Amino acid sequence: MQGNEKEREKPRGPIPRNRIESLSDLIFGLALSIGAISLIAQPPTTPDEMNSRIITFIFNFVILIAVWVQYTLIMSRLPVETGSVILANLVLLLLIILVTYITIGIQYVKPPLPIPANTPLSEYSSQLYAIDLAGMVGILAALAHILSHEEKHLVPQEYLSRVRIARNLLIFFAILFLFTAFPQAWDWRIGDFPIRFLAWWIPLVGTIYLDVQTFWKPKS
Repeated sequence: MQGNEKEREKPRGPIPRNRIESLSDLIFGLALSIGAISLIAQPPTTPDEMNSRIITFIFNFVILIAVWVQYTLIMSRLPVETGSVILANLVLLLLIILVTYITIGIQYVKPPLPIPANTPLSEYSSQLYAIDLAGMVGILAALAHILSHEEKHLVPQEYLSRVRIARNLLIFFAILFLFTAFPQAWDWRIGDFPIRFLAWWIPLVGTIYLDVQTFWKPKS
């Protein structure tokens, strides 16, 4: 009993876990709210304009939810004890807020297909969006890497292989997002679609797959 009481009294880090979790939930909720508010801030004047805004919101919504699921899975097992983990959390939350604003600059044509308008603003905004996504997924990969250390005993032994697979996939997705930030990824096209936009679907589908699999679930 005394050992348990001492364990409860032992400080877990410079910032309590519940404060980090509350701030994270607030930021994710705020990012989703900003995206929803942007739909009604300026009422559309044509059906095509409405469709393009809905497409933008849906894509961004799926991205944020996929990141939130991965973030929640990782942080549920990662102790908030070091300044580096706290810093990674804060940078990740900043990128999440920024991504909602950046999407405003990406304009679409020919709805309902998500074909971006070939304008300097769309090109620059999509480039920033790719860098932002690379940063978010890269931070998730770094946090998953901490979990993958066997000697730290942060996850049970039977889960380690799944954690490492998830880490490796997140690293690949971050590199892919970073690749799409290069100007050539906007210039190279398949039909009307820039390679940049087509490549985004790979990590998007892959991250959703990780969410559905819940890779720390015990093997049956």
